[in-house]
Amino acid sequence: VNELASTVSVLDYADGVLTLKETTLPLAKSDGNTAAAIRAVGNSIFVSHRGDDTVTELNYDGSLSLKRVYSAYGKDPRDIWVTENTVICTNEKSGNVTFVSRTDGELMYELLMPSPIGVLCTEDEK
Repeated sequence: VNELASTVSVLDYADGVLTLKETTLPLAKSDGNTAAAIRAVGNSIFVSHRGDDTVTELNYDGSLSLKRVYSAYGKDPRDIWVTENTVICTNEKSGNVTFVSRTDGELMYELLMPSPIGVLCTEDEK
């Protein structure tokens, strides 16, 4: 992820050489926007954007294409965690952690806390 440009680059590595394969157009619409976190889940790449306060889902099948844009339901999403059904955003400036449905983009749950900047989820093994 290229923070100041709000873009994502894909690189190839072969025979000890790293080359740029592609860079997306800016993924967010507002001026002053910066990208923050990037996560991969299956063939999807997720990027959080501070400024327009969204999370972009890209499909990767050899090249990147825009799949969906989710609201972060808060201000300045610093970090994200993605599960099969949920996008979790830590919204630093609004002081909330939001759980957003990957099915319909709706807010499922909100947890208030001061200045959250990171999220790490684990599953209980039973």
